[in-house]
Amino acid sequence: MAIPLAGRKEHGDFPPSPEAAASWEARCWCDARARLVPFAVDYLRCTECETLVCMSPTVASAAGVGDDDADFYGAQYWTRHQADVLGHPTLRERARADLAERCIYWLRALLAHQRPPARLLEIGASHGGFLRLAQLAGFDATGLELSPSVVRFARDTFGVDMRLGPLEAADIPDRSFDVVAAFDVLEHFADPEAALREIRRVVRPGGTVLLQTPEYSGADAQALLAAGDPFLAHLRAPEHVFLFSKRGAAQLLERTGFAHVSFQQPIFGYDMFLVASGEPPARTSADAIANGLLASPDGRLALALLDAFERAEQLRTVADERLTVIEGLGAACDERLALIDRLDRELKQRS
Repeated sequence: MAIPLAGRKEHGDFPPSPEAAASWEARCWCDARARLVPFAVDYLRCTECETLVCMSPTVASAAGVGDDDADFYGAQYWTRHQADVLGHPTLRERARADLAERCIYWLRALLAHQRPPARLLEIGASHGGFLRLAQLAGFDATGLELSPSVVRFARDTFGVDMRLGPLEAADIPDRSFDVVAAFDVLEHFADPEAALREIRRVVRPGGTVLLQTPEYSGADAQALLAAGDPFLAHLRAPEHVFLFSKRGAAQLLERTGFAHVSFQQPIFGYDMFLVASGEPPARTSADAIANGLLASPDGRLALALLDAFERAEQLRTVADERLTVIEGLGAACDERLALIDRLDRELKQRS
């Protein structure tokens, strides 16, 4: 039975036979081609590292943009594709909405593992909002983007140091950054191992890598479909080339020189968020972070945003707890009503 997930059905009935799957041009980053098994339309599953592998990743390439109007990751990716195809906010809308949500969340994680002053590189920095927040906190922040129009937008909107091109073409010296961040980027790389090795080259010894990427739980596609799991929205071929499990991500990072991996609570439940380093990563206390930010006017602004985010999280926690209590009371009321109804029927039968 075919699994009705996003993707093309040009390969015929799905799931295919293992023999048919093995004949397609698909290979896991861990080079375990013989262990690829059917998963869903356009995707195979690697039984070695539990990574989902796109069968036809050649249409979209994160290697660069030659024609900003026509190439997949050019200007239209942030307009027609994101807004019209995926139903996501436009780049301009996200430049406002992301600041108080994911960008400030990422800043909190960054400060917990790296104290400014330090040099930060963000790969796939989008509108540049996170870079601007990092600057407020005291980081020397640089971003990379593939589309010339997105680079111009980030520079004009946030006044950040946004550069054009993929990391391997950016002419960045070895060991020149303390932190490299890549949020919702790893899944787009056709060769994630090569990308992580390039990141390893530019980060200093003891430096930190922050990654966010969709998390594949290891469940089969039918179980995810039955549960209505939001992860299914990330099965987007050919855009998402590899979708990692925690096991696969840890293996990839260890292979590329980041032996110490710490998985953090992600801001969205369908993602994984991790901090990795070649050495055991240090953590900075909340008091130390606050004291450091209070030392400068811009830092005080960053701290105010962090405080507001913290209060919003606390309010959400309280709301969730009260909702749980209300749901429990509702269930108890239903049980008592059912008991009253049963006793009423019994009394009527006796009379």
